[in-house]
Amino acid sequence: MIIFPAIDIRGGRCVRLTEGRFDQETVFADDPSEMAARWSAAGAEYLHVVDLDGALAGTGRNLPAIKKILEHASMPVQVGGGIRSLAAVAELLELGVSRVILGSAAVREPQLVAEACREFPGQVVVGIDAKDGKAAIEGWGVSGGIDAVELALKMAAIGVEHIIFTDISREGEPGDAGGGAPAHRRPRPAAGPDRRPRPRQQGTEPVYFGVRAVPRMEKLHGKILPLR
Repeated sequence: MIIFPAIDIRGGRCVRLTEGRFDQETVFADDPSEMAARWSAAGAEYLHVVDLDGALAGTGRNLPAIKKILEHASMPVQVGGGIRSLAAVAELLELGVSRVILGSAAVREPQLVAEACREFPGQVVVGIDAKDGKAAIEGWGVSGGIDAVELALKMAAIGVEHIIFTDISREGEPGDAGGGAPAHRRPRPAAGPDRRPRPRQQGTEPVYFGVRAVPRMEKLHGKILPLR
């Protein structure tokens, strides 16, 4: 199992949004880099960082904070939020980010995702944030008008290797380890909280997409747990 502690940044601070609502914010730390250092000391293998301001604005807004996180984190870091151009992808990778997460771009500009996968193989992740089964974009505030599973299959078809799924309705809720789980385009059986694995056919190969049940990624906000 790989645990991905999450650092969501808004206004330069480490926060959590309940159900993705910007009016339901909890601040955990004024300095995200301090949180990154604490997760490093706790033994985290990977760090998940989201620029919430960037997700709303459509362009990076917390680059200084991300740079500081990279200076203090001893583990690989993946970053999402407002990354909607190849130049933005390249800039983050040049800074030392291990993987970039494309969310709104997957819905609005799938050709950009395909190009990024070709240009930066193995370093592109698609984030699918869903509400009522539909992918949400632009900081979770707008429906992308596409079924989350349909979008995942579309991304798999254009070469995306890593998909992070978030159930917005459970994000930030008490007892939630993050609402996130990866989806894989090779047979990795997965299921929702109370459902059996559901294969989706793509050609002759069944594709399984998991919702929270596969313990490959858990997003942890605020609580520092020993991970070694």
